[in-house]
Amino acid sequence: EATLKAKQPDAFVIRTRGNHLLLAGASPRAALYAMYTFLEDQLGCGWIKPGDDQVPEMNEVRIGELNARREPSFASRILVHFPYIRAKLLKQIDWMAKQKLNALLLATNNDLGPWESGEVRDRLIPEIRKRGLELRGTGHAFFAWLPPAKYFKKHPEYFALLGGKREPDPGKSSLCLSNPAVAQEILP
Repeated sequence: EATLKAKQPDAFVIRTRGNHLLLAGASPRAALYAMYTFLEDQLGCGWIKPGDDQVPEMNEVRIGELNARREPSFASRILVHFPYIRAKLLKQIDWMAKQKLNALLLATNNDLGPWESGEVRDRLIPEIRKRGLELRGTGHAFFAWLPPAKYFKKHPEYFALLGGKREPDPGKSSLCLSNPAVAQEILP
């Protein structure tokens, strides 16, 4: 869709042309937003809270002429996941896309066992990628994303060099933020 090329990444259009329906976005995430908007506005679907999707039963779908272009008023639309509640997180990520949010700030604060084993990261990153969401984190969560038990032996260079020594202990060290491989490993 040519009208989207110069727009922000979350702009989208919903149009009909004859018997054809066009849902297009300036990015894959925006195309997803177009689809959710169409489902809401034209078919009566709704998602008031995470995990509570309302999808009406319909035998036939009829829509009239559509010609809508939408662009969000704010570039960043973030949901802060604090406190982190493991059982709710995947439903919240799914709901975020339906609400046209584009970033999540995930604060690790309790139940670090699943973080340190990589379980949360391994389940979370694919769901974030699937929806094109951005992941933002806080500095005190570094070891949740690169747990020393998993990474230090194979990649000691991922950890800060302090006083000529690298330490896997979060109380004594941090990540080596000047190492580009660290950023690549953390990125979704």
